[in-house]
Amino acid sequence: MNDMEQITKKCSRCGEIKNLSDFSKDNARKDKHNIYCKICVHKISKLWYENNTEKCKGKSREWTKNNLEKVKEWHKNNSDKVEKYRKKYYENNFEKIKEQHKKYCQDNPEKIKESKKKWCKNNTEKIIEYSKEWKKNNPEKVKINRRNYYKNNLEKVKEQNKKWREDNPEKVIESVKKWQENNPEKCKEYDKNYYKNNKEKIKKYYKDNLEKIKEKKKIYQQNNPEKVKEINRKWKKNNHIKINKYCQNRKKIDIHFRLRKNISSFINGRLKRRLLNKNGKSTFSFLPYTVDNLKKHLESLFEPWMNWDNYGYGLGKWVIDHKKPDSLFHYTSVEDAEFKKCWALENLQPLGWKENNEKGNKYLSEKQDLCYNKLYEKRTSKT
Repeated sequence: MNDMEQITKKCSRCGEIKNLSDFSKDNARKDKHNIYCKICVHKISKLWYENNTEKCKGKSREWTKNNLEKVKEWHKNNSDKVEKYRKKYYENNFEKIKEQHKKYCQDNPEKIKESKKKWCKNNTEKIIEYSKEWKKNNPEKVKINRRNYYKNNLEKVKEQNKKWREDNPEKVIESVKKWQENNPEKCKEYDKNYYKNNKEKIKKYYKDNLEKIKEKKKIYQQNNPEKVKEINRKWKKNNHIKINKYCQNRKKIDIHFRLRKNISSFINGRLKRRLLNKNGKSTFSFLPYTVDNLKKHLESLFEPWMNWDNYGYGLGKWVIDHKKPDSLFHYTSVEDAEFKKCWALENLQPLGWKENNEKGNKYLSEKQDLCYNKLYEKRTSKT
């Protein structure tokens, strides 16, 4: 048969008859095809490569060094093939790659550090994005890593925190406020434990810094009046027993405190009957006199048997009485002239408890009242 008419050929290695397309071309032969089929050629080359791996690698390395430009162009034009090959190779040789990487790291620690620094400088945005995503997906690992780092680097962490707090005082205050708002129970427990374990330190600090503490409290109260009111209101509700005991014990010792409390309670009771209030103001802020002035006024009108020990309710005691009863005055607020007349010093007098009950809501004539006021003026002028 002629060369053009030949369609099949016998492989001289495996002895099988195959089509010419299964044989690689070889112009040195008459039929211009190789003696061996492609499968046999692949097997022969594979065996030769296994027996001569070092020679092959050396030749390939030399060729790549002498033809770097060609290699780069081929990689650019065949990026898909390169990626597929790398993925397959990585999957099939994962353990080998790890071992090689470990050996290289052990033998070249300085080079690895330099390469990491350069890469980090050129890829800061990628690092930040990757770290954020990893932290979101691995919160437990983040906590464990932070704890381990903190345990192994206590001194460094403390120094860094001090510097950051000194450079960022506003951020520190904001973060503390947010944490306290979100964790009120933890704050209470921490404060209680700290107070129990550090009573002496707290006392010393208060003694040495009284003025500073007072200034801070004033500033805070001025800037946060509503919060202070809410805190005081809640504390009073939860500690009314303590307040009552404190007031009872102090009233026995301090006459000024007793008068102030009694007058404020009297006024609050009368205002509540008329559906009025003090609008959160203290009692003596809208009265034209002080507690000391009231005390001196009552002492000037004492009868011989009266003193501060028998002030109160019961037989043989005296109370503060309105000459003209409160029910005869008509006022709608604390700032009205009628209210000021009702609680003026001229309208207040010490009177025996029994006499006060007998008097009730009665009122002497205006003439008798004027005479009484004149006697009071004479007594005060003599003193």
